[in-house]
Amino acid sequence: MTQRNITADKPTQIKSPAAPRAQERELSKATEYMIREMSQRFRSQVFGGLNKGTVEKFADAQTGNYAAIYLRLANRVRAKLLKQFDDKRIEELVDQTVGRMLARLGLRDASYTVWQGPRKS
Repeated sequence: MTQRNITADKPTQIKSPAAPRAQERELSKATEYMIREMSQRFRSQVFGGLNKGTVEKFADAQTGNYAAIYLRLANRVRAKLLKQFDDKRIEELVDQTVGRMLARLGLRDASYTVWQGPRKS
C-alpha cells in the first residue's frame, strides 16, 4: 500500500462548524422539564398521599410499618412516571434534535444513517 503525501502551498486553517448551541439548549430544557415534573409529581403524590393520620401515627411511634406504606406509594408513582417519560419518548426527542442539527450542518443525508443513538438490539 502506497502512502499519499498531501501538500499545500501555504498553511491553511480548516474551521470547524459552529457548535449546535440551539439544539443543546433545547435538549437541556427538555431534560430540565422532565426532571422538574418527575420530582414535583413524586413529592405531591407520595408525600401528599400520606394521610395526616398515618404521619401522626408513626410520629407517635405506634405500631405499623411506615416504610411499607411509603414504598407502596413510591412504587405506584414510579410506574406512572416511567410510563409517561419512557425511553422511546426520550429517544424520539433526541432523534428529532439531532436530525435538525445535521440538516442545519448539511450532513443529514450523509450522516443521519450513521447516527443510531443509544439503541439496544
